[in-house]
Amino acid sequence: MKSLSYKVTNHCKNILRWSLCLILLSGTATPVLSQGIAASPTRLFFTGNPGSRVSQVLSVTNPSKKYITYRLYLKDFYRDSLGEKIYLDPGTMPGSNAGWVGGLPATIDLAPDETKDIPVYLNIPADTAISQRGVTRSMLFLSQIGNADTTAARRGNRNMGIQIRLELAIHIYYTPVGATRRNLEFMSFDERGLVLSGKDTLRRYAVRVANSGEVSTDATLRVELTRKTDGKEIAVPEKRISLLPGTEQVVYVDLPVVRGRYLAVAFLDTGDQNDLKVAQKDIVY
Repeated sequence: MKSLSYKVTNHCKNILRWSLCLILLSGTATPVLSQGIAASPTRLFFTGNPGSRVSQVLSVTNPSKKYITYRLYLKDFYRDSLGEKIYLDPGTMPGSNAGWVGGLPATIDLAPDETKDIPVYLNIPADTAISQRGVTRSMLFLSQIGNADTTAARRGNRNMGIQIRLELAIHIYYTPVGATRRNLEFMSFDERGLVLSGKDTLRRYAVRVANSGEVSTDATLRVELTRKTDGKEIAVPEKRISLLPGTEQVVYVDLPVVRGRYLAVAFLDTGDQNDLKVAQKDIVY
């Protein structure tokens, strides 16, 4: 699995019983596999003419040894300035396509090792002022109901029963016919001071990236840090980003604090060899 991020939400009904909800979000088209569900693809990309109805198939598998029921529902979402997803009620955002999605079952039942194909339909509005104004999006959630796993735990001197309920999130994107232009740009590369990471002190830099293209675009942000006196390179972890058209995102890059004069070169790689963006910054510690 190339990319998997998750959030854990804790709803404390009383001090002896907690319910945990694990939301598994993937930024790739590879199958997502958790304790009780696997799905492919994790992002559905639609396009089509105004007034048409288009469809794709979402395959969902129960790899566990018990029967599981999932509820299906939609949410609007957007990314904040740091790339974190913020969820809202469906149909409340200008760029939402939640109201276009149709044909979804309210729930699905999966026997052990069973796979079901779920058709996902998108009814594209005939009004071009709506359907052709740009990329729209929503998020389809599959949320486990009933038959949750229970794990024993302690808080202080109290025993608790923790219920594990799984949710899987599937991105739904619509791109107007003819919209193909991709363009990510560096907007700034600024120092943000010192930060602590465990026992290490690092110097934080904020790289601001903008998507001025017409389509949602994924990219890898790489930073090469080279000491000018001897050419020694210091490894910096890559960052994966995804931006909707017309949005910006700040990516924090933490560099080691080692005395010397350095050249930091940032590369924005969308996978197109003809569209590699470069930014650089002189650093003196």
